[in-house]
Amino acid sequence: MKSNYLRWMLVIYIALGVLMGISFSLVLDQFIPIPEQLFIYFMIASVFAGSLLGMVNYLVYFYFTKVFIRHVNQVLNSVRNGDLSARTKFRSGGIIGELNRNINKTLINLEHSQNTILHDDLTRIPNRQALQQRFLNREESGA
Repeated sequence: MKSNYLRWMLVIYIALGVLMGISFSLVLDQFIPIPEQLFIYFMIASVFAGSLLGMVNYLVYFYFTKVFIRHVNQVLNSVRNGDLSARTKFRSGGIIGELNRNINKTLINLEHSQNTILHDDLTRIPNRQALQQRFLNREESGA
C-alpha cells in the first residue's frame, strides 16, 4: 500500500476528530452551560480528545488493512508460484467479503481452466501440453 494513501487517511481521520471535538464542545454548550472563562479550555480538550480518537481509529484501520493485504498477497504469491489451490480465508460481508469471494471464484476458474488445458477431454489423462509444462518446471527448479 502506498504511504501517500496512508498519510492522507491519517490526515482525514485526525481532521474528522478535530471537527467532532469542535462540534461536541459547541453542541454541549447548548445543553450544559460552560462558563466563558473555561469554554476555551473545554474546546481545546475536546479537540485534543477528538484528535486522539481519530488517531486511534486510524491505527485500527491501518492494522486491519495491513492484515487483509498481507493475507491477499500471500495467496497471490502462492498462485504466482504455481499453487492454484490457494484461497483467501476471510469470512466477512460487505466489500471485503465480495472481494474475497471474487478472488476465490477467479482462482477456482483459473484452476479449472488450467486443468482443462493440461488434460485430454475424453480420457482426463495429462496431454502433451502437461508434459511440456512438467519439463519446463523441472528445468526451472534445476532438477
